[in-house]
Amino acid sequence: MLGVDDVVMAVQHTFTTSSKLGHMTGSSTYMKSSDEKKSIYTCLRNNATDPECTAVGGILESNFEKCCVKLFEPGETMKFSVREWASFADVTLDGRLKGQVEPGKDGKYPFHRLAGIKLSILMKYYGESTDDEILCVVEVQHTDGWTSFGSSMTYLDYNPLGSAEYYEGYQRGVRFSFYPQGSLTIFNYQMFFMQFLAGLVILGYVDTIVGFVATKLHPKRKTFAKAKTETLHYGQALAKFGINAALACTAFRQWDSHSTGGTPTITEDELVKVYTEKGCLPDATAKELAKAVMAAVDGKSGEIDCNDLVKLISTGLVSLESLPSAQQSQSSKVAPDDPPPPGDEPPTIA
Repeated sequence: MLGVDDVVMAVQHTFTTSSKLGHMTGSSTYMKSSDEKKSIYTCLRNNATDPECTAVGGILESNFEKCCVKLFEPGETMKFSVREWASFADVTLDGRLKGQVEPGKDGKYPFHRLAGIKLSILMKYYGESTDDEILCVVEVQHTDGWTSFGSSMTYLDYNPLGSAEYYEGYQRGVRFSFYPQGSLTIFNYQMFFMQFLAGLVILGYVDTIVGFVATKLHPKRKTFAKAKTETLHYGQALAKFGINAALACTAFRQWDSHSTGGTPTITEDELVKVYTEKGCLPDATAKELAKAVMAAVDGKSGEIDCNDLVKLISTGLVSLESLPSAQQSQSSKVAPDDPPPPGDEPPTIA
């Protein structure tokens, strides 16, 4: 009807999230934000189609003037007449429909004031749980069609036994529909860690990251950095191992004070005496170290021989098993009638 254009509609909007977002709520009536209740900064969008105004993640504050008809501060209510709400969708009640209905006999479509109009108000919320204010971008759209609110029957003549004469009047008008949209986010540490690890594996940066942690952040970073960059000379490493083995044998003979025949061995008590001689170490510390040495040799009962002692000082790089004599011993166990297959001959060292 005439005059409906000046009817004012005021909008105050709110949202509530699920437990995944901590049951966060927001309202355009809040003046300030708290941890769980967020105030809303509202942008009523214009019809600009620039990328800055149609971005999926919302509108940046620097583009508000370019993309927004009006900005509403937190606590400020949106108030516009029906004429203004329709204009935001680029339509007027005195304009004609452009489709969706059959044209009249004159080939023209009806006026919106006669057919009615449906205005869709999209409320697009953007922000994070840590933001002081949540942004809401309001966009108004319209849909052509007969916007009916039902019909009323007016009878001119009613005959219970026969036919009746009546008029059926359809009520049409302006319908507002609201649709919440947008994206609100919260930082998830577990998800970030899983995605970070997956990215490292895919990109092949695991070795780089481990090397950085070992040589820059670890308490023993200086040792790891030196071991990472030191050039390996196997001959020198083997020679050092031989010297250490000679020292171990010399020490073994000095420590052994009970052997009279057979394979020389040293006992746990003899090791304790070595540690405590002339008050070098306390008794408790000496016993703990002696037990650790004995426990590191499998299959022994309180005694170790010189061969066990040399094995204890072996490293992953050189050991008794890596010596040429040990490799020759392994190859001699192959039966004469079962020669090793081609390509599996034991290596020779000049």
